Amino acid sequence: MGKKEKRRGLGAARRVFRDGLPPEVAAGQTLLRTLNRDGCVIEGAYQMEAYQVDRILLRVGFGHLEVVGRGLEIEQMEASLLSLRGELDRIEYRP
Repeated sequence: MGKKEKRRGLGAARRVFRDGLPPEVAAGQTLLRTLNRDGCVIEGAYQMEAYQVDRILLRVGFGHLEVVGRGLEIEQMEASLLSLRGELDRIEYRP
């Protein structure tokens, strides 16, 4: 890869970040943000595999993500955004 190609890639990442979308999401990666112990937001590609009030299992690009807690509710669900509310006990990743 030449210097010009590398520069173009960095410029694209900067543009995406500047436009408000994190580069990780734009690159197809999954990003997890916790909101204290009151919920979490998952951005990026995911597939819901199981949903119960105390356990949510997601398939993400790099493995499985399990959210365990009490009173888990889906607050918002879109193609690349999942917002959960409830008391979080643990979030576990499995390849």
